Amino acid sequence: MITLRTIFNLAITKSVSNTQFYPFGKGKHQIRFPEIRKIGLNIDEIRILENINGLTYAQQYALDVLLISFYFAGIRVSDVLKLKWKDFLDERLHYRMGKNSKLVSLKVPDKVLNILNKLDRNINSVYVFKELEEVDEKMINY
Repeated sequence: MITLRTIFNLAITKSVSNTQFYPFGKGKHQIRFPEIRKIGLNIDEIRILENINGLTYAQQYALDVLLISFYFAGIRVSDVLKLKWKDFLDERLHYRMGKNSKLVSLKVPDKVLNILNKLDRNINSVYVFKELEEVDEKMINY
């Protein structure tokens, strides 16, 4: 049903179909998603990740993103990847959530500081994760 809805929305956008024929939404067919039980990592699993050895550079980099997300109480990975060095001020992280645009301020844990200190950074670095340096900011925040 999700695929059908996507196709219908595209057809409406391209003027191939009309909204009067749209079968989804209030008073019409609604797609229901079952409740899922989310299970986070436990502290023993995090410790294993913190102490893992023999990772490639890319694996370590990905692990660092995951751990930063975890240490900051599970902020979205998309928000972690968009962090800028200027977001860190007075031992706190100040950022705007991508999903709902709420401003957030979190104390920076020592474990995050350890990760940040080992990342490549030069005087002109804007983003914590340097891959975004050359990307148009409009594309990052769309």
